[in-house]
Amino acid sequence: MAPAARVRTAPVRTYVAPTKKAASNLVSSSRRVQKKNVARAGAPHRRSAAPTVSARSAGTAAARSSRKVAAPSQAAGRTQVLPAMNQKAAKQKPTKLKPAKQKRAVTRPAAAAQPSLKKVPAAKQGGLKLPVSLGAKRLAGNTARGVERPRSGAAPSLSFLHIAVAAVLAGIVVIGIGAAILVNSGFFAITEVVVNGSAHVPQATASQLVDVPEGATLFNVNDSEVTEALEQNPWVESVHVERRFPHTLVITPQERTVAAIAYIVSDDVAWAISSEKTWIAPLSLSVAADGASSQADDAAADAAEGADADAADDAADGTDQADTASSSQDLTGLDAAIALARASNAVLLTDVGTDVDPSSGKEVTSEVVLAGLAYAMGFSPEFRAQIKDISIPSVEAISANLENGVEVSLGKPEDIQQKEQVVKRLLEQEQGVTYINVRVADAYSFRSVPVS
Repeated sequence: MAPAARVRTAPVRTYVAPTKKAASNLVSSSRRVQKKNVARAGAPHRRSAAPTVSARSAGTAAARSSRKVAAPSQAAGRTQVLPAMNQKAAKQKPTKLKPAKQKRAVTRPAAAAQPSLKKVPAAKQGGLKLPVSLGAKRLAGNTARGVERPRSGAAPSLSFLHIAVAAVLAGIVVIGIGAAILVNSGFFAITEVVVNGSAHVPQATASQLVDVPEGATLFNVNDSEVTEALEQNPWVESVHVERRFPHTLVITPQERTVAAIAYIVSDDVAWAISSEKTWIAPLSLSVAADGASSQADDAAADAAEGADADAADDAADGTDQADTASSSQDLTGLDAAIALARASNAVLLTDVGTDVDPSSGKEVTSEVVLAGLAYAMGFSPEFRAQIKDISIPSVEAISANLENGVEVSLGKPEDIQQKEQVVKRLLEQEQGVTYINVRVADAYSFRSVPVS
């Protein structure tokens, strides 16, 4: 029996209506694919991963696929679900999602930073123009009008310091005006001037030199003019001006210090020499035997200076008064010069050469006189008090005569302190010493006589 022939039947088309759950699963799958694509694109921020137009269309297509048609597959018994209404959309390739544009960071200026005067363009974000801040608009407007915004720390134009300075200046001006009125007022007008004398400047001579202007006050009187007037006398070194309120002015001359007295035998005159190595003035050799100077000393000195005619008259009157007032015998010549030196606490220089020409107020220029003056100022006060006189015939032959009768050969004014120490030691250790030679301090010699 022949086999029965197979009959081919057409495939049966079946339609399966999709349920709501299948449609929602399809939409969820589409969204998961979209999120994975966005993550792969490396979006920096969640905010920037906005859905694109293609993603929306894919979601819309998935929603429309709620109605599906089951197409027969080549394998028996298997069905393929296709969209019923939009098969063309199902055949399309999946759309590739483009990575979202990276957001450009906009850096805004800090609050404490100084705003720039340069015009700032509007920032762009996602294709949108951001408006410029209100403060930048105001700043730009002020810049255009030439107005600069002041800094927050700038001081105001009129500060407390300015006011204080102005007040101080005003006070100074007021005080100055008041002081000027007080200085020139008659409340402190000088009505009494007291002029004192000194050892070699009589009070009468000083009063004649001082001239205080009429109407002067204790404040506006010129001390320099008073000093210059009294310094016309060579004995005056400085002037002390004292104000005794309210109306008295006291003037006292200060004399120069006498370092030595040079006795010039040829002229029979003694000249005082100051510690500044200047000639002061000649001294009168009319000295009483008790060592006190007569009243004619100062007057005679003034007459020798040629100060005025009244001084010469006073010198003549003083001489007469000295003759009647003192019964003792007056000293003359070298003895008078020695007495003057002792009274002035100075060293007497003797044997002065005739080439020496002294002048009041002039500097000493004689070499031999300067050498004798160096010894007089170089010895200590204690040793100077033991010296009777210093002979200065020449610089190499200078010698000193002591009060005890010992002669000391000094020589040039070198190693003065060492020579003094040698002489003092010999006088203390040796007896009967009459002569000491210290021209060379390290090689001294002496002579002495036996003492019984």
